[in-house]
Amino acid sequence: MTVAWIVAVGIALAAPGAAAAAPCPPLLAGAGGDADACACAPPALPELRAAARRHAGLDEMPRWRRRARLAAALPWLTLRTARTQAWDDEVYAATPAEIGNRVVVEARLSWRLDRLLYDPAEPRLAGVERDTARARAALDAEVTALYFAWRRARIALAEAGEVDEAVDPARALDVEEAWAHLDARTGGWMSRHGACP
Repeated sequence: MTVAWIVAVGIALAAPGAAAAAPCPPLLAGAGGDADACACAPPALPELRAAARRHAGLDEMPRWRRRARLAAALPWLTLRTARTQAWDDEVYAATPAEIGNRVVVEARLSWRLDRLLYDPAEPRLAGVERDTARARAALDAEVTALYFAWRRARIALAEAGEVDEAVDPARALDVEEAWAHLDARTGGWMSRHGACP
């Protein structure tokens, strides 16, 4: 029974890798044959934006202000130890025969409940959240521009191919360049998912 579960999990984990298609060859590799075999639909723009956000580390919006307030509900723990020595001067007038030693251990829990309403770090953390939102918006705009530049280059190449059967090298390079920029910005998402140039 255990072996069957291990085999099933192994197949399930290997399936996504096997399902990914190999990337198509460059458009200049040959007119017609290889490029025609690579007739695939372009990926969806939201998928590319999500891949670019993951690659840039911007896939989750931080909620630092909320975390700072919730942190006030956790207590501050303070630990202190002290050693004291004592003797009685009246009993031991010259030299004390014995000295009293005590070790004091103190543990203290304290809550900053005022920070449940407002934390002094909130303005700085709000700035971090705004900067992250701006970076996400700029990345989305860049990926959108690269995506449509790539689509326009593909359309221009297809229209040129309808007029002339030979592949125009300049237009093919435009398509591959736009594809390469988009692939780099998404952390290789297009290569891994077999998106055609």
